[in-house]
Amino acid sequence: MIERVGSQGSRINRPARSASLPTKIKQSRATPTEKIPKVPSDEEIERLLRYELAHPLAEHGTGKITIKESVFPGGGLGAFASQLPPPIEYKRDRSVGKDGYITQAESDASWARKDEGSTYIMEVTLGADWFRDEVGGNGKLKPMQTMHKYVRKGMMAQKIRWDCAMSQYVFEDKGERVLYRALLDPENNPSPYLNDALFGKFDGESDEYEVEDECINLFTMIPCLSWSQTQKGKVEFSSVWYYPRNGFPWDKEREVTVGYHWPLEPWMKLADLSLSSNEKAVPERESDQ
Repeated sequence: MIERVGSQGSRINRPARSASLPTKIKQSRATPTEKIPKVPSDEEIERLLRYELAHPLAEHGTGKITIKESVFPGGGLGAFASQLPPPIEYKRDRSVGKDGYITQAESDASWARKDEGSTYIMEVTLGADWFRDEVGGNGKLKPMQTMHKYVRKGMMAQKIRWDCAMSQYVFEDKGERVLYRALLDPENNPSPYLNDALFGKFDGESDEYEVEDECINLFTMIPCLSWSQTQKGKVEFSSVWYYPRNGFPWDKEREVTVGYHWPLEPWMKLADLSLSSNEKAVPERESDQ
């Protein structure tokens, strides 16, 4: 499935962001007298499902992913495909931290030092519309609202609740298995080599980024639900997968990208972000199929 063309890591274009929403977004707080819902109401589930089911992601692509020099300026590697590729996991480096997982303090310290691997740190969050279900779904995508089945049964190893204002699940207590550093191996783990086509152009927390992300970046990040390795009989979100969107043209090879929702920081303005050759190197999405 993966053709290896290079072995060097790509440039600093992939941050410690996670599925769909930036980690800095403020979560709403309930008042002391307000009961915090653990799951969405039946009406909310029905309303949101109408949107999710009308905007499915692609689960059955077969295109080969090739890692080679990126078309974006700045050097480094990128991921390319000539046909719709399959979903790919953002695998962790098990030689780092505790079985591959690191603490928030370790992540913050790595970013502060600007370690070489700091830009490959992934944080699992719950802002996506979908989740990969490896517990009761055989690895199939399910709308995030259907998580209520696991929450109501008390199966979650992590403490999560439904945020009514944001219309999504959020962690109350993330636990120790949501931050990890990528395995840098282009043959066995191509996901860290995907660039963000919107890097340095829009603030990752802005509405403009959200709109452009769906049109330009093929892949989107999805949290994966699996059996807990530390609490028997419990389930947890402890990894991230990249899933391709439908509706992108495949008339020729293209660099496939993913949205990382980087905040727009001052140092990015110093970089030459214009494409060195073809401004249309990353074709826009046409429509949902």
